[in-house]
Amino acid sequence: RGLEAYARSHYALTHPYLSRMANGDFPDMVGAIRDFAHQYSYYSSHFTEYLRCVLDTLKNPVHVEDLLENLEEEEGRLLPDITIEHPKASMSHADLYDDFKRSIGVDAAYEARNPPVDTVLKWRKTMLAICASDSAAGVGAIGLGTETIVPQVYQQILTGIVSHTDMHQDDYIFFEIHAECDIQHSEDLISIASDLVDTAESRRSMRNATARVLNMRSRFWDDLLARACRMPA
Repeated sequence: RGLEAYARSHYALTHPYLSRMANGDFPDMVGAIRDFAHQYSYYSSHFTEYLRCVLDTLKNPVHVEDLLENLEEEEGRLLPDITIEHPKASMSHADLYDDFKRSIGVDAAYEARNPPVDTVLKWRKTMLAICASDSAAGVGAIGLGTETIVPQVYQQILTGIVSHTDMHQDDYIFFEIHAECDIQHSEDLISIASDLVDTAESRRSMRNATARVLNMRSRFWDDLLARACRMPA
């Protein structure tokens, strides 16, 4: 619970990039959201890989079952505890995100002109390595360092999209679904985490992994904030 409190109060959730996104405080809001959509995809498009890496390290069948539900949801199975009713709600989350990117103007030409920033590539590489290393580290990274904070992060992004663009719900349903379903994912992963931290070594591994991925997310926000502020009005 101490590690959960640390994650929920981390700078990655209170970063000025997120508050400025929510408040519409960038010279070109559509441009800033387009940049986010493109750059963040280099990390988010590999989410099912992160989950599979962690699954490979788990030994408890109950833990495996909980994480398999998460994976199934990512791949398009709508679980009964989700209340959002929308024709796209049963699509894979990767496809939903691709729809969001296309709707905000990220096409092949845009991608060719805008290579990924170094921080997102390092973040993705680190996430894959941590999730494959050991169960305590993987659950720390995917759970406490990710699912626990994503609803609050995505809500700020969603506020910016809804308030400062003319995008339709069809275009940003990805964020509405995650703002809801990741609350349950977080609770499941915190329960798994509490079972795994039975030694000093596992506690250290989980704590270090959680801090590392949160710090990398913060550095990614640093880059996106600088890029958004440089855009002409």
